Amino acid sequence: MFNRGALKLKPIGERKHDLDLSVISGLRSVPIADIDPKLQAVAGRIVRARKRSSAVIMLMGAHVIRSGVQNYLIDLMGRGYLSCLAMNGACAIHDFEFALIGATTESVAYYIGRGEFGLWRETAWLNDIINRAYREN
Repeated sequence: MFNRGALKLKPIGERKHDLDLSVISGLRSVPIADIDPKLQAVAGRIVRARKRSSAVIMLMGAHVIRSGVQNYLIDLMGRGYLSCLAMNGACAIHDFEFALIGATTESVAYYIGRGEFGLWRETAWLNDIINRAYREN
């Protein structure tokens, strides 16, 4: 049996972070010629769906948060283009860490090799909160 009590959680402030708030992009206009036609097609479908009052649900993984496009997601929600934004648990952790300490992303190779991957007190608190909410609902 795995003994979670033997784990040594450390303060997240002691962790080396691969990303900080400097990766988050500000909103900027991009010439239509520079936008991939496939992305333009998706945008057109979103606009048509919203004009029909249909819901637009975006599902995403953590790399979207890590790529620094939070302001674009906020803008899409604020303008009413996204009805729902659904994400995996890693999104919540990266977003939480950005908000808490202005940095996120630990080096997987470095910390797994040391037996310390994911052993940060504050992130563990968030995992516990998410797990409790899931069990209650």
